[in-house]
Amino acid sequence: MTDIASIHDKFLRAILSDKDIKVLENKFLQASLLALKYSQLKEQLIKWIPTILALAMDAQKNLQTNIIVYTFEVSGLKEDGIIRIMEEVPANLKDTVMITWDIFVEKGKKIGLEVGRIEGGQQKTEKAVRKMILRGYADAEICDVLEVSPDYVARIRQEILSKTAPNQ
Repeated sequence: MTDIASIHDKFLRAILSDKDIKVLENKFLQASLLALKYSQLKEQLIKWIPTILALAMDAQKNLQTNIIVYTFEVSGLKEDGIIRIMEEVPANLKDTVMITWDIFVEKGKKIGLEVGRIEGGQQKTEKAVRKMILRGYADAEICDVLEVSPDYVARIRQEILSKTAPNQ
């Protein structure tokens, strides 16, 4: 069975050669097509990233940001790979890419903090449900006080019962 990357590669090579793309007047379009063409061919895409970034630098800032994010996302590169590529690009490109990188690192931190808050809240709720069950509160009362569903309380009650049941 043929994998999606080889189908994608054959399709794009048949339609657009690198030479065809390079003769286009719109540099951002060139960058976008190269990023798309090699999106399923990670190793080749990584080689094209400096060129893609250079072609996109004359575009509007929001378009630059989009192509930077898209290209690095589909490349699968981790931070150290991105840093290695950044060493190959001219200073004016580094600034734009690093600004974009910083924005997304900050967004990632905020998302991570929010996920942590949610998970922490869920753990506190579960702990409170367990305590109330062990202290003999009725399921309806637990649901009302902690604003959880009866199924949630029943699941935790079952977990407690299965842990305290003697081995059979």
